[in-house]
Amino acid sequence: MIVTQSSIEQNAIREYNGAYEDTNFGGIEVGENDNVTDYFHQGFFRISFADIPRGSVIHACSFYGMPTDDKSSNTHDYSIYHLKKAYVDNQVTWNSYKTGSAWDNPGARTSSDRDTTPCATESMSGSNTAEQIWTFNAYGRAILQSIADGRLTNFGFIIKSDYNTWGANDKWDLSSTYVIINYDTMGEGVVATPFMRI
Repeated sequence: MIVTQSSIEQNAIREYNGAYEDTNFGGIEVGENDNVTDYFHQGFFRISFADIPRGSVIHACSFYGMPTDDKSSNTHDYSIYHLKKAYVDNQVTWNSYKTGSAWDNPGARTSSDRDTTPCATESMSGSNTAEQIWTFNAYGRAILQSIADGRLTNFGFIIKSDYNTWGANDKWDLSSTYVIINYDTMGEGVVATPFMRI
């Protein structure tokens, strides 16, 4: 089995009572609200499959992130969903997945913009400073396998809170994010490649 870290690109979008809807913030932010500024926050990332040969069998995948700028005081689930539109790095915003092309619902909040079944879910509690790990479930692994096989376009992923109410204090920034994928190729043994934080 081969264990590899895949490079990722990452972007954050915000919506604030009609403001910042056309701004790309970079990085990854999660949380539907933050009672200091009343933003909605959602993050995007895309996994590179450049080092995974076509025909490989994916066994596991995990997304890692270190919480920073903690503005969360409650425990909520934060889920990863596969997108249905190919967002463009550094162009994706709350209103558009690329310059001049709007989401069907701002923030990619409809089933025509993203899957409704999560690929991974992590429960994050208030004041949590430990590294968080989103382990891809069977559905998420099937999505990755389809991408690796070339049967599905690598549109990327959105990470968002499953909590949708204004006025609470539930927002995180994630730093040092990276993805680790375990896969097999024909005739390969066990290999562990060096990991690099992004």
